[in-house]
Amino acid sequence: MCITVSLLQKLFDAHDKTELLGAPLGDDRLTRWEILREQNVSPLPDTVYISDSLEAVKRQTQSGCGHLVFCTGPAFEKAQLLNAWQGCILFIQTEQTGRIVQTIRERFLIEDQKSAMSAVLLDALTGGARVQTLVDAAYPFLRNPLVVFDSSYWIAGLTRQALQAQEMQVTDLLLENGGFSSGDYTFANRGALHSRVKKSKIPIMAFHEQMQINQLLVSVCAEKDYGHIVVNEFEHTFTEMDRELLMVLRSYIYLQMKHDELLHQNGKRPSEHFILDLLDEAVVVSGAYQAFIYQLDRTFPGNMRCLVISTELTPGAVNMLQIRNQLEYLFANSRIVVYEKKLLALVPVMPNGRLSEASLKSFCTFCVKNKLYASLSNHFSNIMEIRSYYIQALRALEAARAIHDVPGCYRYEDYYLVHLKNLFLQKEPLEVFLCPTLKCLSAHDQKNNTELAYTLYMYYLNDRNLVQTAKAMNMHRSSLNYRFEKINELLGELPESATERQYYILSYQFQNSALEC
Repeated sequence: MCITVSLLQKLFDAHDKTELLGAPLGDDRLTRWEILREQNVSPLPDTVYISDSLEAVKRQTQSGCGHLVFCTGPAFEKAQLLNAWQGCILFIQTEQTGRIVQTIRERFLIEDQKSAMSAVLLDALTGGARVQTLVDAAYPFLRNPLVVFDSSYWIAGLTRQALQAQEMQVTDLLLENGGFSSGDYTFANRGALHSRVKKSKIPIMAFHEQMQINQLLVSVCAEKDYGHIVVNEFEHTFTEMDRELLMVLRSYIYLQMKHDELLHQNGKRPSEHFILDLLDEAVVVSGAYQAFIYQLDRTFPGNMRCLVISTELTPGAVNMLQIRNQLEYLFANSRIVVYEKKLLALVPVMPNGRLSEASLKSFCTFCVKNKLYASLSNHFSNIMEIRSYYIQALRALEAARAIHDVPGCYRYEDYYLVHLKNLFLQKEPLEVFLCPTLKCLSAHDQKNNTELAYTLYMYYLNDRNLVQTAKAMNMHRSSLNYRFEKINELLGELPESATERQYYILSYQFQNSALEC
């Protein structure tokens, strides 16, 4: 960012009353600042002059013009200043000229450091530098230990000697592990710190209790998880310059990681590319594509389900490597890709679509323990249908969270009626859909505190067998007979056709949310 008169005005607007008199000169880029002395000078267009003396302004060369920051009290007549100075004037109502000078001096110093750092990092980047090289190049400017973590919380770059100089157990453990330890995950998840860091486009300061120091944390990219940068307040106290220099480093590390991502994608196995293309609907099935698809089909399971883990819903840091390892351990021969900030696994299943109950139970426990939201589609055999079943898995999670928003693994077959109900309610109110028979019995139940609607529902679920119905409802046969006498009295006769019975069952489930699993 270059310094302009407009930027200086924004800098002081928060604490002082400012006014811009006259138009900025040329491209308005300022490279120098100078206190205006009581001597004749020819003002330069790239220099901003600072003064609180009208006499000093009047002594300047009348033919020259430039940028002036003028400090004075509220009673000052601005017309005198406009007659004395030709050019652009930033008028600031303050008697603290020293503070204004110090702020401008610091701003120019910050911009000089940012320009110098940017030039060094650009030279390193164009020379094929890795993240570690960028970190080494940035350290002389930041002058505090820093670590860059990738999206899996492994170290991508660090100032090793500076970190070792801290002589802390936490730092030693970090260097030994090569990434996050369990303690680091605990710190990152405290107060949803990591979630805030991932979404923030500016550095966030946090106090590390174990290390007893402040840290500056910033995501490499707020739109996509490439990782984050941590700077420790060890060698000097953080200032505004540290924040802005960190943002410069962030932009170059983003470029490097984006470059690495493109190289990694080009190095993916054909099956992974193919899955991502199918999800993006970037595959056109033509005759020329058939042979390629045939070869790929042999790499996918004959029957599979889409298992989707929505990591963006988990509060705090998510250990992607741990999740991958767990998936590969529980569901052998899975195909795993990252898509739209979600982890998608194609899980092989038996021909009847069933998963191992033990594996599914273990994975559900893993999800609850790690606060993960996962969902499972129905089974399918044609890989070309993966996008439809990916969406189906997402619908299962939406339906489940509408009922109980807690971590876990949710199957579409358990929530398909909730999905169906949600689709209907998008265009019509529920009352329009309900079966007239159900409305009649529900009105009677509400008025007389009875359960006739539920009784008929259970009767239909038990294949219209009174003995099984009484057993399922845990009630005496004579009591059930009495209820049916009342039902017949209200309805005249029971709906007998399969269509009517199905309509009643679905209406009852929609009305009473009997689908809560």
